[in-house]
Amino acid sequence: MPGRTLGIGIPADTIRQRPDVRAAGYNWVAAAARTCAAQADQLPSLRLSGSLSIDSADASRIFDPRSAAANLVSGLISPVFNAGRIRTTIAARDAAQEQALQGWQTAVLTALSEVENELIASRRSASRMATLQKAAAAARVADRLARLRYRTGDADILRVL
Repeated sequence: MPGRTLGIGIPADTIRQRPDVRAAGYNWVAAAARTCAAQADQLPSLRLSGSLSIDSADASRIFDPRSAAANLVSGLISPVFNAGRIRTTIAARDAAQEQALQGWQTAVLTALSEVENELIASRRSASRMATLQKAAAAARVADRLARLRYRTGDADILRVL
């Protein structure tokens, strides 16, 4: 495994790829969309139906502007009577959005901490591995020299062992 290094890349990309951070971000986006939908409930809405009613037997009244305006006004729904409920819903959605934002921030900070801790551990392991490789190389050299001295008669077998 010599020559293998850890590809770190840009830290933001590394954190963005984590499933917990992505899920927290999607929860925040969904909460913001729900807040926007609740705020849109404050505006009047127009419901168009697919039916055509005839008020009299006279066919000329079908396209009469007065009856068309009456039908249009009846299809216009105003949130006047639900204003208190809508404000309460918006406040609840705002709180949920703030909670989702806090969850995302917590997930990002946790991910940053974990990534940094693992990078430190990786560097320490790499340093320890380099030290052990140097010690192993020195032990091989010492073994080779002890065997050579034994063959030449300069050392006894205990030195080789």
